[in-house]
Amino acid sequence: VAYNSAFCSWSVLVLDQQAPTITCNPDISTVTDAGACTAVTPYTPAATEDNCGVAPAVLVAGLNSNVAFPLASTVVTWRVADLSGE
Repeated sequence: VAYNSAFCSWSVLVLDQQAPTITCNPDISTVTDAGACTAVTPYTPAATEDNCGVAPAVLVAGLNSNVAFPLASTVVTWRVADLSGE
């Protein structure tokens, strides 16, 4: 008995076109620490979200939380990418 057959296959490519979101903290104003010309300033890292999950946010400018910030204004910038690399 002969068994004849045929096959068919194709690919399905799913793309993530939804960029991750990042929500920054409000501006912080503080005064110098006693006897210092800086202020140790705590803050919560930026909140992130994405439909495919997010990699840890990366500080790209400024200082981390709970370190001595110098007099004047310091801009703190965080970057987030989703797990698909966006």
